[in-house]
Amino acid sequence: MRNDHKILDRFIYLILLSLIALPGYAQHTSSALQKSGERLTYFSDQEGNRIPDFSHAGYMSGEAELPYYPVKITVGPQPGDDTNRIKGAISYVEGLPVDENGVRGAVLLEPGIYQVSDQLKIETSGVVLRGAGSGPDPTDATILQVSRSFRGTVVQIGTGEYDWYWNYRDPRTIVTTPFVPVGSRNFEVGDISFFEVGDNIILRHRSSQKWLDAINGGGTATDPPWEEGYIEIYYNRTITGIKDSTISVDAPIFNHLDRSLAETRVYVVDRKKLVEKSGVEYLRIEIQSSGERSENHAENGVIFHGVENGWARYINIFHFSSTGFGTANSRNITIANSGAFEPHSPLTGEKRYNFNSQFFSNNILFENVNSTNGRRSFVSNGTSVSSGIVFLNAHSRGALNSSEGHQKWSQGLLYDNVTFENPQTYFVLGLYNRGDFGSSHGWGAVHSVAWNVDAGGQYIFIQKPPTAQNYGIGNKGSVSGEGIYDHPTGYIEGSNTDAIPASLYKAQLNERLANGVPPDAPVLLTVSNNEKNQLELNWNHSSIKETEFIIERSPGDGENFQRIATIQKSDSMYSDNNIGEKLYQYRVRAKDSNGLSAYSNVAFGEAEFTNDYIQNFHLKNPTDQTTIQIDIDPDSTITFEWDIRETELDIEYTLLIDRPASDFSDPLAEITIAESKEYTMTYRELTNILQRSNITIESEFAIKWTVIASTKTLMKQAEEQFLISLLKDPDSPILNEVDKDTDLAQNYPNPFNPVTTIRYYLAQESDVTLDIFDLSGTRVVTLQAGNVEAGYHDVEFDGRNLASGVYMYRLKTSDFVRTRKMILIK
Repeated sequence: MRNDHKILDRFIYLILLSLIALPGYAQHTSSALQKSGERLTYFSDQEGNRIPDFSHAGYMSGEAELPYYPVKITVGPQPGDDTNRIKGAISYVEGLPVDENGVRGAVLLEPGIYQVSDQLKIETSGVVLRGAGSGPDPTDATILQVSRSFRGTVVQIGTGEYDWYWNYRDPRTIVTTPFVPVGSRNFEVGDISFFEVGDNIILRHRSSQKWLDAINGGGTATDPPWEEGYIEIYYNRTITGIKDSTISVDAPIFNHLDRSLAETRVYVVDRKKLVEKSGVEYLRIEIQSSGERSENHAENGVIFHGVENGWARYINIFHFSSTGFGTANSRNITIANSGAFEPHSPLTGEKRYNFNSQFFSNNILFENVNSTNGRRSFVSNGTSVSSGIVFLNAHSRGALNSSEGHQKWSQGLLYDNVTFENPQTYFVLGLYNRGDFGSSHGWGAVHSVAWNVDAGGQYIFIQKPPTAQNYGIGNKGSVSGEGIYDHPTGYIEGSNTDAIPASLYKAQLNERLANGVPPDAPVLLTVSNNEKNQLELNWNHSSIKETEFIIERSPGDGENFQRIATIQKSDSMYSDNNIGEKLYQYRVRAKDSNGLSAYSNVAFGEAEFTNDYIQNFHLKNPTDQTTIQIDIDPDSTITFEWDIRETELDIEYTLLIDRPASDFSDPLAEITIAESKEYTMTYRELTNILQRSNITIESEFAIKWTVIASTKTLMKQAEEQFLISLLKDPDSPILNEVDKDTDLAQNYPNPFNPVTTIRYYLAQESDVTLDIFDLSGTRVVTLQAGNVEAGYHDVEFDGRNLASGVYMYRLKTSDFVRTRKMILIK
């Protein structure tokens, strides 16, 4: 056995070397999270789902290195059973007073082999059980050989009697914020007087029937759905700030708290029997067994039960039957640089869970850990009461089944740079629905992430739960939303590339340590067009700091968002009136002294306009009473100019020319100009316009001109109508050729209610079709179809059976097609 262990340790060392020199992949920047320098930007979907911040997992929320306690007592191996001597040493250190840092000290087990026949238990804060090393050589390592007759857990940190989810002291209150999204640290409560900064509190999200209905009963396939009051969510947090009725806590939540679906209670924890800052390190635990498929031996290697800020490091465990390393009723535990190898048990449920976060585990970090032959190498088996579980730089060899959120709404799992070598199963990681597996397992993981995971050529399943999301980004292998049961595909991108940043957890931790905690994302962003000529944005936000909001807008494509405003926190709404007739997308983020929040959900809006949105505008040139000598050169030009304010509207201009005594209802000319605020024509074009109406300039003729500005739904005419006098030498040989073409005039009157006239001119006899369409392109009616002689023609259109709005009319012949718009106003 000793040589086998040497080979295994050598194998682990080679794995770590190989991870440094893996073949490169193309780099990928996610659309859900982007990194610029040390800052991260998070994007929310329309439900408010986003990648959470996992950086609070582990000892002291990652804000301190694992400590190294001074040795208070040393124990060496002796012939026979060493259990009682080790227990006595632990008891001795547990009886010592704590120093100013809460430390009592360490028990040091010298190198050698120790025979253990009973559980070793640390039940007091500030105590460490330390060996000399975790390798196979007893001359420089501490090896605990656990008797085959022993059952249970070899090393337990914690009394096992601290149940933080249940222990509370009255009174209690509830979260009153309507919607607290995943990733938030701030919320309002009904009675703030119950709490002080530094209090250890519990948030208990009730599993009401409305919430269960929203998640389809848990998605349990043929098994019974989850029952009301059974699948509840618990978060163990510390209050870091209070302002008015708002509480700020030390770590984010990993599931939406939607008050319309379920109540969330808040109460203070009774911390009696809690063990803090205790751990185990530098040990090798060899559990004796009857063989690879036997189970009559110790079930678990190292378990944390009722511990806060504890750790296990440089521990190698062999031949457990159930769990190698596990946590329960604990938060902020780090298990690092350790291995759970060669489990011995039947291949059945609840067996061979190498690294296992169990019930009521919050913010647990498994870092640089190795597994062999596991059924569930890296698993959250804690249901809805476990969250914030991180597997970082983890390696599994010969996995017999998948790693996963195992059952019943485990939240906030991060698989970060996890590698599977030679897996013995067709899929190795599942953030998905487990249907009627086990006892109504249903959704095993929500708001969870697989980031730069290498599946060893096998499958990874990422599915979207109702009201939540799962993410698979930068993973190697076959990544899909297939799963075992048919459910929507989760957020998958960048497969078979290297996602940036290389490690999500490390990037999140580095940013928080460098810049502090950013504000929460604004939530429930909505866009309303109840007020004409503008769009009104509203959102919710909770904060205890001075905050401002940055509003961004995209013109419908969702790609080119631009900042349009920055406002103070006292506002939770914004009116956008610099808009056009198009669908806009909006998003909002908060900013305080620590930086920028994640983006809110994206919201859509399209405004409704009244004619006064186009402000009164003016004609410029040629001005009133201008005289123009037009017979000098037929190619000389005249330019018509007008003035209108800048706007987001897509405005089309129509230049109208008419007789002085007419009202532009049947103009001499109607010329459409897209976007430009001027139109230039030659003298020849101008005289042709007149001659088409049988007007010949003998010596002088007056015309008037104006401009109409129109959009998809609006129309406004300039206030002025300028008169122009045209002078021409009657003996001039130029400008006497009439050039008549087929044309379609503007209907008159326009706007109309309900009858209008459409005029057109045919240069020659033609087959004609005159149709009316609505803005969707649907034909409303055909007014005329058939052969029509040359000349002018008037067709009456009655719109009494149509709704108010913009319509298009089109004249089509064999060689001419023209479309114009008209407005029906009732």
